[in-house]
Amino acid sequence: MAVVNIREVYPGVSLGLWQMDETAEQLFEQYPHLQAYRSQVEEKYKNDGRKLEFLAIRALMYEMLKTNGASKGLLSHAGDITHNEAGKPLFRGYHISVSHTKGYAALILSKNQEVAVDIEYFSDRVERIASKFLRKDEKAEDLDAKLVHWCAKETVFKLFSEENLMFEDMRVKPFDTMADWSCDVENLKSRKMAHVDFELTMEFVLTYAAL
Repeated sequence: MAVVNIREVYPGVSLGLWQMDETAEQLFEQYPHLQAYRSQVEEKYKNDGRKLEFLAIRALMYEMLKTNGASKGLLSHAGDITHNEAGKPLFRGYHISVSHTKGYAALILSKNQEVAVDIEYFSDRVERIASKFLRKDEKAEDLDAKLVHWCAKETVFKLFSEENLMFEDMRVKPFDTMADWSCDVENLKSRKMAHVDFELTMEFVLTYAAL
C-alpha cells in the first residue's frame, strides 16, 4: 500500500500517486493526523470506498508535504483540504487538484501555479459515451486516444474551474498516443491553450497540467 511515486513534473509542481489497497483503519493507524477526521468520515461516508478516497488523499498530502520539506506544524494539518463554491479543492497557500479512480488516488500541488490532475482506470466504458465528450472536429480513433481525450478534458475543466466548461467548450488538438505523451487543449470560451501531459499504463490513464 501507500505511495507509488512523488515527483516534480514541472518547476515548483509536485505530483503524487497513491495505490489504494489498504483499509480506512490501516490509514488511521499509520497516519495519526487523520484521527481528527474520523467522526467526519464516519458521518459523511457510508461507503468504504469513499472513506478510503478521503483518507488516501490526505495521507498522500502528508507524504508530499514531507518530501517538500514542510514544517511539522503544516504536516499536522495535512488533512485540512476544503473546497470553494465551484468545487475546487483548497489547501493552506497551495494550488491543488485531486482525482480518484479504481485503486488509485492522485494529487498535484504548487505554491505558484494553477494545477489540475485526472486519473481514470483503463476500461472500454468511454467507447459507449464517446459522443458525449468528443467534438466532431476531434480525432480519437482508438481506445487509448478516447481515454486521453476524456481525461485531458477533465483536467482542463479543473484547470479553468471558475468557467464551468462543457465538453464542447474544449478542443483537443491532434496528437499521437504512441509518440507525444502530451496534447494541447484549447479553451474555446477564453481562447486559452492548456498543455496537458499524459501517461498511459495497463491500469490507468493519468493526465495533468499547470498554468
